[in-house]
Amino acid sequence: MVPISQAAGTSQPGDRRLIKHMHKLVSEGAIHIDEMKERLNQFVAQLFASQPLPDRDNRRYYPLTKDLSNHIQKAMAALM
Repeated sequence: MVPISQAAGTSQPGDRRLIKHMHKLVSEGAIHIDEMKERLNQFVAQLFASQPLPDRDNRRYYPLTKDLSNHIQKAMAALM
């Protein structure tokens, strides 16, 4: 059985602010997954500065590598 906290993030779309920030980072040259993860973690920390951070398994705020790769590709295509 999958814990509720894990199942909760599986079908949620990414947070719009996070996606917009990803596109901004790509336009600034951040196209590597590791760099993107690090910078998004910092962004999430800013978003929740006065609140507890969301669970790390919440894909809305902590997208999987595949999710990041897809968003990076979309952002790069939009720049062309």
